[in-house]
Amino acid sequence: MGLKLFMHSVRLLFDNLRTALRITGLVYLLCILLPSFLFVRGEQPPTPEQMLLQSAAAVVSLAGGMWIAVAWHRYILLGEMPNGLLPEFNGRRVLSYFGWSILLGLILLPVIIATALVGVGLGSIGGPAAIIVAGLVSVFAVTAVLYRMAPILPALAVDRRLRLGEAWQATSGATGDILVLTLLTAIMVTFIDVPALAFTGPTAFLGIAWQAVTGWFILLVGVGIMTTLYGHYVEGRPIS
Repeated sequence: MGLKLFMHSVRLLFDNLRTALRITGLVYLLCILLPSFLFVRGEQPPTPEQMLLQSAAAVVSLAGGMWIAVAWHRYILLGEMPNGLLPEFNGRRVLSYFGWSILLGLILLPVIIATALVGVGLGSIGGPAAIIVAGLVSVFAVTAVLYRMAPILPALAVDRRLRLGEAWQATSGATGDILVLTLLTAIMVTFIDVPALAFTGPTAFLGIAWQAVTGWFILLVGVGIMTTLYGHYVEGRPIS
């Protein structure tokens, strides 16, 4: 089932690629262009004004990511299409989505700290290689726990209040499937990021462009995974 969950999430994007570009493309473009423009201008020693602008750009970019996530959730689950060039911006939904994202991060903090301490301990015994392995295990564990709680976020996007315990209970029988899903997600992200390493020196800008494009793909597949988990384990939708 883990493989089916992953493939279903990827197909959500490829089967609706033109729609995805219409709903999220312009917002994503603005999210990457604004910070890029300000950081290029800030190549010289930054002034307080530049630092303030760059901080504001980072906030705008983060808000844009939440906007994209909410819009993609609503399209997949409700079939909602934008009336104009941009999807509807509902401040309450986006703010709730952001707040719960922060809360989930705080909930995961003990897992992050525990695995980091294990990594430090292993590093003192096995050296740098052990630290790298422990880091990978940490990311894997955090992502797996996050997926157990992930249905909360799509629920917010469609104006349904889902408690943390309800999300955890809904996915209680899916731990093995979620571990497989987590592994496949990690492999996908690693595989996609590798080509960017080939661009160095004068071609470094191509690596940046590659990461910008693949960042959109990874974002929408990630949002699709959360939507799939919510749709299947909370709403009982079938997985083809």
